[in-house]
Amino acid sequence: MKNTLLLLDNLSQGRCIPIYKGKLPMDVTIEDFFRLMDISRYEVDLKMILMNLPHIISWLKNKKNFLPLSEAKNQVPIIWYDQVINFDKILIHYDGSENSALIIHHFMEEMKEQLSNSSVTIISPRSLPKYRLADEQALVKSIQEYAKETSFIKLNFSKIGEFWSYAIKHDFKLLLTSKSYQDDLLKMMMHFDNQGIWGKRLSFYLG
Repeated sequence: MKNTLLLLDNLSQGRCIPIYKGKLPMDVTIEDFFRLMDISRYEVDLKMILMNLPHIISWLKNKKNFLPLSEAKNQVPIIWYDQVINFDKILIHYDGSENSALIIHHFMEEMKEQLSNSSVTIISPRSLPKYRLADEQALVKSIQEYAKETSFIKLNFSKIGEFWSYAIKHDFKLLLTSKSYQDDLLKMMMHFDNQGIWGKRLSFYLG
């Protein structure tokens, strides 16, 4: 339980709670966020935004048309969760790009206090060009400095749904990926939510 963060207060009511400098400066509603609010207009150093995933899915289901989150203006990392965020077993989606590496490095630095007992698995594409291999090795080495255990595997996954399925099958607690995949993730979870199988123990970090 040491690595488990229980989320309290009004998070279950679907509020987005920005976190910075250990304080809660304001509440941003789901409605505000989905209206593509530019959160940078607030003069605060936002670290991340926690969003209640069941509430997001319910909110979207009540909309006539799917509103793409990929168009949202803010660049603040987001964690989608259900009831608890658990860092014990983390799956990292590395696509070989510089942006993907930056997202991972940022996550490791911001969450370093939560990672000392974590088991981290990095999935990297088999088709990665040779000139990117040195960067890949450096990334894995840097992750090893933060996590208790680190695994590295090569898989030819091309869709975010494959990472999601792998995370569910192997009982991962957190999936790290890019915000560019959030629309596909939400559409997929909205579909599987009707069947009650989207995996409520899995949280998502979107950088």
